[in-house]
Amino acid sequence: MDAAGSVGTRPPIDVSRRRPEPRPGKTLPSVLRLPFDARTAAPESGTMTTSAKELPAVSLAGTRIFLALAAGLALAACGDSPASAAEERLPRVRGDGFPLVVESREGEFVLEAPPVRILPANAAWIDFVSLLVGPERVVALPSEAFGYSRLSASPAGWDALPSLTTFEAERVLSLAPDLVLAHGWQAPETVTTLRRAGIPVLVVPVPEDWGEILDTLQLLGDVLGESARARELRAELEARRTRLAARAAPFAGLRALSYTNLGSGGWTSGAGTTGDVLLRLAGLENAAAEQGFVGDVPADQERLLALAPDVFLVGRPDRSESSPPSATFLLENEALASLPAERARRIVALPPALFTGASPELLTGAEQMVDELERLALAPGK
Repeated sequence: MDAAGSVGTRPPIDVSRRRPEPRPGKTLPSVLRLPFDARTAAPESGTMTTSAKELPAVSLAGTRIFLALAAGLALAACGDSPASAAEERLPRVRGDGFPLVVESREGEFVLEAPPVRILPANAAWIDFVSLLVGPERVVALPSEAFGYSRLSASPAGWDALPSLTTFEAERVLSLAPDLVLAHGWQAPETVTTLRRAGIPVLVVPVPEDWGEILDTLQLLGDVLGESARARELRAELEARRTRLAARAAPFAGLRALSYTNLGSGGWTSGAGTTGDVLLRLAGLENAAAEQGFVGDVPADQERLLALAPDVFLVGRPDRSESSPPSATFLLENEALASLPAERARRIVALPPALFTGASPELLTGAEQMVDELERLALAPGK
């Protein structure tokens, strides 16, 4: 499937998104703490299809549930400076070892030991988890695992895991995970039900910049008991980013635009999206963000002509498609022939797994984009 937009903000691709087999009755090595409203309020949107009373029994021996209203108030009392606002976006870990307290705006939970039945609920989380641990510590994988994550290139050992096709509470509970990893855009009713059942759920927002991706990696490393490995990976990724910046220097100033059109209308990615992160990693200006657009926004013909990018970024077709709809639309639309990117055929196509997920794979996507720019011998003014 072709997708140049950011994942986690809208369809068409359920990428930086989805779900994962346990032994029913397993004691969960954690203590879940929820603020009062999370235990009593109805889901933010939608209606729960499965009530807590209808769910399969999951042993919670040794698990205590109690209020953490004071923790929520402490978080709310934080200052409004940019630094504190950025820190509040991600959950925080207290303690240097297990038991480990993980706290966020929604509450907190305690992990008594490193999780061994991890359930990444979307492709982006698969990217993070597979960097830190092996498949023996994962209970299942969401169905898009081998199409929109780094496992598409190296599935060995992971392809034997059960597949999770829907992020629904009943199915998740039947897998008896000891940690579920999700993003803020995913079904809030499912997250609420899992937390009420005592399942630790780590929820993070879609990252707005590269720093948040690195911080998410370290956060997960701490939660999984792999802090040292996370620090090593972080250093390796930063070294790659530094090398890429040097390679990308000749292309500074080029205005790029991510574009997705699967036949029902075009979209592009403004500031605060995974597409924006990739373009900036590649040393390019995001033409949409430059004009003040935030998030994924419609990109009709008139908007494309107004933005007039030097380069288009689109997704390659996935295994279910025979041609790249986005690139085809751009090349066959005569009204767009005057665009700088059109005149020079500067349309870079990348695998969706490299730029639709909110994960370190965005750096790989940026590296491949610079590879293409070098191949095209592209430079400002040409």
